[in-house]
Amino acid sequence: MMAFRIKHFIELVARWIVGAVFVFSGFVKAVDPWGSAYKFSDYFTALNLQFLDSFALFFGIVLAAIEFAIGLNLLFRNHNGLNLKLLAIFMAFFTGLTLWIAIANPVSDCGCFGDAIVMSNWQTFFKNLILSAFTLILFRWNENRNKSAVSRERLKTIFFVSFSVGISLYGLLNLPILDFRPYKVGVNIPDEMKVPEGAPVDEYKSVFYYSKDGETREFDETNYPWQDTTWTFVEMKSELIAKGYTPPIHDLSIVSNIEGDITQQILRDKGYTFLLIAPQIKLNKLKKVKAEIIQVQQFCLENEIPLYMVSSTSDEKVIAAMHAEFDLPLNVANADEITLKTIVRSNPGLLILKEGYVIAKFAGNRIPETALLKDPLKLTIGKGRRFNNQINLLTLGLVFGGLVWLLSKTKKKDNN
Repeated sequence: MMAFRIKHFIELVARWIVGAVFVFSGFVKAVDPWGSAYKFSDYFTALNLQFLDSFALFFGIVLAAIEFAIGLNLLFRNHNGLNLKLLAIFMAFFTGLTLWIAIANPVSDCGCFGDAIVMSNWQTFFKNLILSAFTLILFRWNENRNKSAVSRERLKTIFFVSFSVGISLYGLLNLPILDFRPYKVGVNIPDEMKVPEGAPVDEYKSVFYYSKDGETREFDETNYPWQDTTWTFVEMKSELIAKGYTPPIHDLSIVSNIEGDITQQILRDKGYTFLLIAPQIKLNKLKKVKAEIIQVQQFCLENEIPLYMVSSTSDEKVIAAMHAEFDLPLNVANADEITLKTIVRSNPGLLILKEGYVIAKFAGNRIPETALLKDPLKLTIGKGRRFNNQINLLTLGLVFGGLVWLLSKTKKKDNN
């Protein structure tokens, strides 16, 4: 009896740990589908599979839905046998993949938990080893369910997948309903760029190469022959041996062809600054939101608010074609493409700043009407698209919990 209880307790712990990790991993990916797509593109580049880039977004949405459904099926014991087989295949594949990533280091972050939790490649591998051990326990102690139960649980699985895909589609049409990135609304960008006093800094080891009599030798800082004229200096290399503190925002640089570096100018401005964010200037996408962009241009002119189109595109022909498309010229500035994709998951998108604070941001097709733009502070409440992670997460939880409850009630009626 005692052995049975211990076995049941271990199986329960394993089920809840693996289930919770999969639910969390799938959920944070579903919330930010473009982030998942960018990570797939990184993998495709590392593996020389760039021809798959056009499918990156699809893969990201599907992977999130699969993880989310596997995790919830574990927690609810849905499709127990089939779900555990899928879990075992999933863990075998990704444990092997993350071992290769840890050794080869083709990407710095696996993206397992999106931007919510960033783990090193080796941490990811060891995490998968632990989950694999729990998976073996679950697979070994699997309890068979009758076919009628499996049939009734099918509806829940469909709901889990649909819920995940629905969150992803919302993020594509608008912006992610939860923002885990350092540029979320309410953040003070200058504060996020600071390095705390006493924080560890990067430590490097210098290696010196000298040659003598046709032989090149390696020295360190304690023994390199800088005073021995019989040795000829060849080169010096620096190797990072300890990573120091990196602030959440460390790569923001906005450069205007006319004004030069305007990063600090924008962040210190006591008034509002509007930034039309376009990681890449693509006329076909800009034309779809032409009315919204012209509206923003006119609003900024009438209210003497600085407006910049910030993009990684520097091709003068592309910029000239964009100016020809719109009634008013846009002041174009350049920034790193990855940084811009991090700021707003939309091409284009609108970012509103004041004194370095992120006041609001919108997808290009969700820029509000002029009446709402008259006071950007109001965009953070009421009718504005507020990025309040706690409120949005609570709302999602209540909606999801309510729907699961309804499904459970349906199951009971079937049993009656």
